[in-house]
Amino acid sequence: MAKRLPWEYRDALGYDGLPVDEDVAIQLVKDVGVHATNSLGDTPLSTAAMLGRVHTMQWLLNQGAVVDYVVPNKNGKTPLLWACEQKRLDAARLLLEHGANIEAVDRFNNTPLATTFVNCFADPIPLAEFLIRSGASITDRVRSLGTSWNADCFQKLLDRLNP
Repeated sequence: MAKRLPWEYRDALGYDGLPVDEDVAIQLVKDVGVHATNSLGDTPLSTAAMLGRVHTMQWLLNQGAVVDYVVPNKNGKTPLLWACEQKRLDAARLLLEHGANIEAVDRFNNTPLATTFVNCFADPIPLAEFLIRSGASITDRVRSLGTSWNADCFQKLLDRLNP
């Protein structure tokens, strides 16, 4: 049976505004393994992606963390979906460099690009542009969410990328 990922791991990565100490986070993973999970179905890689901790993500990938792993029977998301939900461009870039599925879907059938336009507390355009340039499909769902977020800005993005 896999070991549990302790909640202190999230804390060490700066969850909820706590101070970031990636060395502590890495040591916690060394104790439980790169494929440990918490009760929510989060993995070390998905948590680091959600919080944009690229140094920890790179270490995890070097240790064999599976780039698209989702815990079965949980409401988890791939690390790329987490990165996109939180508008973490550098994390998304690293995951795609390691072969992440740019068309993965969450339980709501949102792709990483669609997720970029959900709950926007930060500008989604830089990440959306990167994903589109990386080959993400502009689906009807993406168009609906992008238009709901900001129809004018979304259309300008499409016009700029598809002259």
